[in-house]
Amino acid sequence: MSIRGLTKFGLPLLVTALLPVGFARADGGGPNDPPTTTVPTPPVITAVVTDPGTTVPGTPATTVSIPCAWFAFAATEQDADRYNDITATIVEIINAIVDTNLVITITYYSENGRLHRWNDVRGRFEQRQIADCRRATDPGTVTTGDGRWVAVVPPSPAILLSGATSQATRSIHPPTPTLSPVDRAPVNLGMWLAVEPAGPISVRVDLGPLWAETTATMASTSFDLDAGDPPIVCVGHGTPIPESKKHSPEQGPCGYTYTADTDAESVDITITSTWTVTWELSDGTTGQQPDVVVTSVLPYEVYEIQTIGTDG
Repeated sequence: MSIRGLTKFGLPLLVTALLPVGFARADGGGPNDPPTTTVPTPPVITAVVTDPGTTVPGTPATTVSIPCAWFAFAATEQDADRYNDITATIVEIINAIVDTNLVITITYYSENGRLHRWNDVRGRFEQRQIADCRRATDPGTVTTGDGRWVAVVPPSPAILLSGATSQATRSIHPPTPTLSPVDRAPVNLGMWLAVEPAGPISVRVDLGPLWAETTATMASTSFDLDAGDPPIVCVGHGTPIPESKKHSPEQGPCGYTYTADTDAESVDITITSTWTVTWELSDGTTGQQPDVVVTSVLPYEVYEIQTIGTDG
Protein backbone atom coordinates (compact mmCIF):
# COMPACT_ATOMS: atom_id res chain seq x y z
CA MET A 1 0.00 0.00 0.00
CA SER A 2 1.33 3.38 -0.88
CA ILE A 3 0.13 6.59 0.82
CA ARG A 4 2.77 8.88 -0.82
CA GLY A 5 3.98 9.88 2.62
CA LEU A 6 0.63 11.61 3.15
CA THR A 7 0.37 12.23 6.82
CA LYS A 8 -3.12 13.18 7.83
CA PHE A 9 -5.70 14.56 5.43
CA GLY A 10 -8.62 16.70 6.04
CA LEU A 11 -11.21 17.47 3.23
CA PRO A 12 -14.65 19.11 3.25
CA LEU A 13 -17.50 17.28 1.58
CA LEU A 14 -17.34 19.88 -1.21
CA VAL A 15 -14.09 18.33 -2.46
CA THR A 16 -15.50 14.84 -2.15
CA ALA A 17 -18.40 15.79 -4.39
CA LEU A 18 -16.01 17.12 -7.04
CA LEU A 19 -13.78 14.03 -7.19
CA PRO A 20 -14.03 11.96 -10.38
CA VAL A 21 -14.64 8.25 -10.06
CA GLY A 22 -13.76 7.37 -13.62
CA PHE A 23 -10.41 5.65 -13.23
CA ALA A 24 -10.08 2.40 -15.13
CA ARG A 25 -10.39 -0.66 -12.96
CA ALA A 26 -7.59 -3.16 -12.59
CA ASP A 27 -9.71 -5.73 -14.48
CA GLY A 28 -9.88 -3.43 -17.53
CA GLY A 29 -13.43 -2.14 -17.15
CA GLY A 30 -14.66 1.36 -16.59
CA PRO A 31 -16.66 2.79 -13.68
CA ASN A 32 -19.94 2.06 -15.43
CA ASP A 33 -19.05 -1.53 -16.25
CA PRO A 34 -19.39 -3.68 -13.13
CA PRO A 35 -16.63 -6.26 -12.64
CA THR A 36 -17.36 -9.76 -13.78
CA THR A 37 -15.04 -11.72 -11.51
CA THR A 38 -15.41 -10.04 -8.12
CA VAL A 39 -17.50 -11.42 -5.29
CA PRO A 40 -20.58 -9.21 -4.69
CA THR A 41 -20.72 -7.25 -1.49
CA PRO A 42 -23.15 -8.01 0.13
CA PRO A 43 -24.12 -11.46 -1.24
CA VAL A 44 -26.58 -11.20 -4.08
CA ILE A 45 -29.52 -13.42 -4.98
CA THR A 46 -28.81 -14.51 -8.54
CA ALA A 47 -32.08 -16.29 -9.33
CA VAL A 48 -35.78 -15.72 -8.90
CA VAL A 49 -37.00 -17.64 -5.86
CA THR A 50 -40.56 -18.89 -6.17
CA ASP A 51 -42.77 -19.78 -3.24
CA PRO A 52 -45.00 -22.70 -4.32
CA GLY A 53 -47.75 -21.25 -2.15
CA THR A 54 -50.11 -23.31 -0.04
CA THR A 55 -51.44 -26.74 -0.76
CA VAL A 56 -54.83 -25.24 -1.50
CA PRO A 57 -55.51 -25.50 -5.23
CA GLY A 58 -55.49 -22.15 -7.00
CA THR A 59 -53.10 -20.37 -4.59
CA PRO A 60 -50.74 -18.18 -6.68
CA ALA A 61 -46.93 -18.49 -6.36
CA THR A 62 -45.02 -15.58 -4.77
CA THR A 63 -41.96 -14.04 -6.52
CA VAL A 64 -39.17 -12.52 -4.36
CA SER A 65 -37.89 -9.16 -5.64
CA ILE A 66 -34.21 -8.99 -6.57
CA PRO A 67 -32.40 -5.70 -5.79
CA CYS A 68 -29.31 -4.40 -7.56
CA ALA A 69 -26.03 -6.11 -6.73
CA TRP A 70 -23.13 -4.08 -5.35
CA PHE A 71 -19.52 -4.88 -6.27
CA ALA A 72 -16.30 -3.63 -4.68
CA PHE A 73 -14.51 -1.18 -6.99
CA ALA A 74 -11.13 -2.56 -8.16
CA ALA A 75 -8.08 -0.31 -7.67
CA THR A 76 -4.33 -0.76 -7.44
CA GLU A 77 -2.01 1.18 -5.15
CA GLN A 78 -1.18 3.38 -8.12
CA ASP A 79 -4.89 4.11 -8.66
CA ALA A 80 -5.24 5.13 -5.02
CA ASP A 81 -2.23 7.42 -5.37
CA ARG A 82 -3.88 9.06 -8.39
CA TYR A 83 -7.01 9.72 -6.35
CA ASN A 84 -4.89 11.33 -3.64
CA ASP A 85 -3.06 13.45 -6.22
CA ILE A 86 -6.32 14.59 -7.81
CA THR A 87 -7.76 15.39 -4.39
CA ALA A 88 -4.76 17.59 -3.58
CA THR A 89 -5.00 19.32 -6.97
CA ILE A 90 -8.71 20.06 -6.55
CA VAL A 91 -8.10 21.52 -3.11
CA GLU A 92 -5.35 23.77 -4.51
CA ILE A 93 -7.67 24.99 -7.27
CA ILE A 94 -10.51 25.71 -4.84
CA ASN A 95 -8.18 27.55 -2.48
CA ALA A 96 -6.88 29.68 -5.35
CA ILE A 97 -10.36 30.51 -6.67
CA VAL A 98 -12.14 31.33 -3.43
CA ASP A 99 -9.06 32.48 -1.50
CA THR A 100 -9.55 30.04 1.34
CA ASN A 101 -7.47 27.38 3.07
CA LEU A 102 -9.30 24.06 2.78
CA VAL A 103 -7.59 21.01 4.27
CA ILE A 104 -7.86 17.49 2.82
CA THR A 105 -9.79 15.02 4.96
CA ILE A 106 -9.97 12.07 2.57
CA THR A 107 -7.15 9.57 2.09
CA TYR A 108 -7.53 6.86 -0.55
CA TYR A 109 -5.78 3.50 -0.34
CA SER A 110 -5.93 0.06 -1.93
CA GLU A 111 -6.62 -3.02 0.17
CA ASN A 112 -6.86 -6.47 -1.42
CA GLY A 113 -7.07 -4.78 -4.83
CA ARG A 114 -10.14 -2.73 -3.88
CA LEU A 115 -10.53 1.03 -3.48
CA HIS A 116 -10.92 2.25 0.11
CA ARG A 117 -10.58 5.55 1.91
CA TRP A 118 -10.33 7.10 5.34
CA ASN A 119 -13.08 9.68 5.74
CA ASP A 120 -12.05 12.06 8.49
CA VAL A 121 -15.36 13.95 8.31
CA ARG A 122 -17.28 10.82 9.30
CA GLY A 123 -14.40 9.29 11.24
CA ARG A 124 -14.58 5.94 9.49
CA PHE A 125 -12.96 3.69 6.88
CA GLU A 126 -15.02 3.17 3.72
CA GLN A 127 -15.06 0.96 0.63
CA ARG A 128 -16.12 2.08 -2.85
CA GLN A 129 -18.87 -0.05 -4.41
CA ILE A 130 -20.52 0.00 -7.87
CA ALA A 131 -24.09 -1.14 -8.66
CA ASP A 132 -25.05 -3.83 -11.18
CA CYS A 133 -28.79 -3.81 -11.86
CA ARG A 134 -28.86 -6.03 -14.95
CA ARG A 135 -30.52 -8.90 -13.09
CA ALA A 136 -32.53 -6.82 -10.67
CA THR A 137 -36.32 -7.06 -10.70
CA ASP A 138 -36.72 -4.23 -8.20
CA PRO A 139 -33.78 -1.81 -8.60
CA GLY A 140 -35.56 1.03 -6.87
CA THR A 141 -33.80 4.31 -7.64
CA VAL A 142 -30.45 2.63 -8.35
CA THR A 143 -29.09 2.17 -11.88
CA THR A 144 -26.12 0.19 -13.16
CA GLY A 145 -22.90 2.09 -12.60
CA ASP A 146 -24.09 4.05 -9.55
CA GLY A 147 -21.52 4.21 -6.78
CA ARG A 148 -21.57 4.39 -3.00
CA TRP A 149 -19.18 4.40 -0.05
CA VAL A 150 -19.92 1.95 2.76
CA ALA A 151 -18.31 1.71 6.19
CA VAL A 152 -15.84 -1.15 6.66
CA VAL A 153 -13.64 -2.38 9.50
CA PRO A 154 -10.23 -0.68 9.79
CA PRO A 155 -7.40 -2.32 7.82
CA SER A 156 -4.25 -3.62 9.46
CA PRO A 157 -1.70 -0.81 9.93
CA ALA A 158 0.76 -3.14 8.17
CA ILE A 159 -0.55 -1.78 4.85
CA LEU A 160 1.35 1.43 5.68
CA LEU A 161 4.65 -0.32 6.35
CA SER A 162 5.95 -0.48 2.78
CA GLY A 163 5.42 3.27 2.33
CA ALA A 164 7.23 4.16 5.56
CA THR A 165 10.09 1.77 4.82
CA SER A 166 10.62 2.92 1.24
CA GLN A 167 10.76 6.57 2.33
CA ALA A 168 13.22 5.83 5.11
CA THR A 169 15.56 3.71 2.99
CA ARG A 170 15.51 6.22 0.12
CA SER A 171 17.12 8.69 2.51
CA ILE A 172 20.15 6.43 3.05
CA HIS A 173 23.18 7.59 1.02
CA PRO A 174 26.67 6.15 0.46
CA PRO A 175 29.08 7.01 3.30
CA THR A 176 31.16 10.18 3.12
CA PRO A 177 34.70 9.45 4.43
CA THR A 178 36.30 11.65 7.08
CA LEU A 179 39.67 9.91 7.45
CA SER A 180 42.68 11.33 9.15
CA PRO A 181 44.93 11.96 7.28
CA VAL A 182 42.33 13.05 4.75
CA ASP A 183 43.41 11.83 1.31
CA ARG A 184 47.07 10.76 1.62
CA ALA A 185 49.22 9.31 4.36
CA PRO A 186 52.83 8.28 4.83
CA VAL A 187 53.64 4.74 5.80
CA ASN A 188 53.89 3.98 9.52
CA LEU A 189 51.54 6.84 10.43
CA GLY A 190 48.43 5.72 12.27
CA MET A 191 45.11 6.54 10.60
CA TRP A 192 41.74 7.32 12.19
CA LEU A 193 38.85 5.88 10.21
CA ALA A 194 35.38 7.43 10.15
CA VAL A 195 32.57 8.66 7.93
CA GLU A 196 30.21 11.58 8.32
CA PRO A 197 27.61 10.79 11.02
CA ALA A 198 24.18 10.05 9.53
CA GLY A 199 20.81 9.06 10.92
CA PRO A 200 18.95 7.67 12.56
CA ILE A 201 16.29 8.24 9.91
CA SER A 202 12.68 7.87 11.05
CA VAL A 203 9.62 8.06 8.80
CA ARG A 204 6.04 7.76 10.02
CA VAL A 205 3.03 7.30 7.73
CA ASP A 206 -0.48 7.92 9.06
CA LEU A 207 -3.92 6.83 7.89
CA GLY A 208 -6.59 8.15 10.21
CA PRO A 209 -5.91 6.59 13.62
CA LEU A 210 -3.46 4.08 12.14
CA TRP A 211 0.27 4.60 11.65
CA ALA A 212 3.50 2.81 10.76
CA GLU A 213 6.98 4.10 11.61
CA THR A 214 10.28 2.87 10.18
CA THR A 215 13.68 3.80 11.61
CA ALA A 216 17.01 3.24 9.83
CA THR A 217 20.19 3.37 11.94
CA MET A 218 23.82 3.18 10.81
CA ALA A 219 24.98 0.11 12.76
CA SER A 220 28.53 -0.33 11.49
CA THR A 221 31.06 0.84 8.91
CA SER A 222 33.87 -1.26 7.46
CA PHE A 223 37.03 -0.03 5.74
CA ASP A 224 38.85 -2.22 3.22
CA LEU A 225 42.28 -0.56 2.96
CA ASP A 226 43.25 -2.37 -0.26
CA ALA A 227 46.41 -3.72 1.40
CA GLY A 228 45.57 -7.40 1.63
CA ASP A 229 44.40 -7.22 5.26
CA PRO A 230 40.83 -7.99 6.45
CA PRO A 231 38.53 -4.94 6.50
CA ILE A 232 38.47 -2.86 9.67
CA VAL A 233 34.91 -2.95 11.06
CA CYS A 234 33.89 -0.03 13.27
CA VAL A 235 30.76 0.59 15.31
CA GLY A 236 28.43 3.16 13.80
CA HIS A 237 30.27 5.76 11.74
CA GLY A 238 33.75 4.98 13.12
CA THR A 239 35.98 7.18 15.29
CA PRO A 240 36.95 10.65 14.06
CA ILE A 241 40.28 11.93 15.30
CA PRO A 242 39.94 14.27 18.30
CA GLU A 243 41.76 17.58 18.39
CA SER A 244 44.10 16.30 21.10
CA LYS A 245 45.40 13.55 18.80
CA LYS A 246 46.08 15.65 15.70
CA HIS A 247 49.86 15.26 16.03
CA SER A 248 49.97 11.73 17.40
CA PRO A 249 51.50 8.98 15.21
CA GLU A 250 49.27 6.34 16.83
CA GLN A 251 46.26 4.99 14.99
CA GLY A 252 42.79 5.43 16.43
CA PRO A 253 40.64 2.75 18.12
CA CYS A 254 39.03 2.36 14.71
CA GLY A 255 42.18 2.81 12.65
CA TYR A 256 44.87 1.38 10.42
CA THR A 257 48.57 1.85 9.66
CA TYR A 258 50.12 1.28 6.25
CA THR A 259 53.57 -0.29 6.56
CA ALA A 260 56.73 0.28 4.56
CA ASP A 261 56.20 -2.84 2.45
CA THR A 262 53.08 -1.45 0.80
CA ASP A 263 53.57 -2.12 -2.90
CA ALA A 264 51.30 0.47 -4.48
CA GLU A 265 51.66 4.22 -4.19
CA SER A 266 47.89 4.65 -4.39
CA VAL A 267 45.04 2.45 -3.18
CA ASP A 268 41.25 2.39 -3.35
CA ILE A 269 39.72 2.33 0.11
CA THR A 270 36.29 0.70 0.00
CA ILE A 271 33.99 2.02 2.71
CA THR A 272 30.78 0.11 3.49
CA SER A 273 28.10 1.23 5.93
CA THR A 274 25.45 -1.21 7.15
CA TRP A 275 22.10 0.18 8.29
CA THR A 276 19.59 -1.73 10.41
CA VAL A 277 15.93 -1.05 9.63
CA THR A 278 13.33 -1.51 12.36
CA TRP A 279 9.61 -0.72 12.39
CA GLU A 280 6.66 -0.26 14.70
CA LEU A 281 2.90 -0.23 14.03
CA SER A 282 0.08 1.55 15.85
CA ASP A 283 -1.21 -1.81 17.11
CA GLY A 284 2.06 -2.34 19.03
CA THR A 285 3.62 -4.78 16.56
CA THR A 286 7.37 -4.37 15.97
CA GLY A 287 9.89 -5.98 13.66
CA GLN A 288 12.99 -5.61 11.55
CA GLN A 289 13.52 -5.37 7.81
CA PRO A 290 16.64 -6.62 5.96
CA ASP A 291 19.75 -4.48 6.48
CA VAL A 292 20.60 -1.83 3.92
CA VAL A 293 24.24 -1.79 2.77
CA VAL A 294 25.75 1.21 0.95
CA THR A 295 29.31 1.60 -0.31
CA SER A 296 31.68 4.29 -1.52
CA VAL A 297 35.27 4.12 -2.82
CA LEU A 298 38.00 6.61 -1.90
CA PRO A 299 41.22 6.86 -3.95
CA TYR A 300 44.01 7.25 -1.40
CA GLU A 301 47.73 7.95 -1.72
CA VAL A 302 50.26 6.09 0.39
CA TYR A 303 53.85 7.36 0.30
CA GLU A 304 57.16 6.90 2.04
CA ILE A 305 59.06 9.74 3.66
CA GLN A 306 62.57 9.83 2.21
CA THR A 307 65.40 10.73 4.56
CA ILE A 308 68.81 11.94 3.47
CA GLY A 309 71.80 11.04 5.63
CA THR A 310 75.18 12.86 5.83
CA ASP A 311 78.57 11.53 6.84
CA GLY A 312 79.94 12.80 10.08
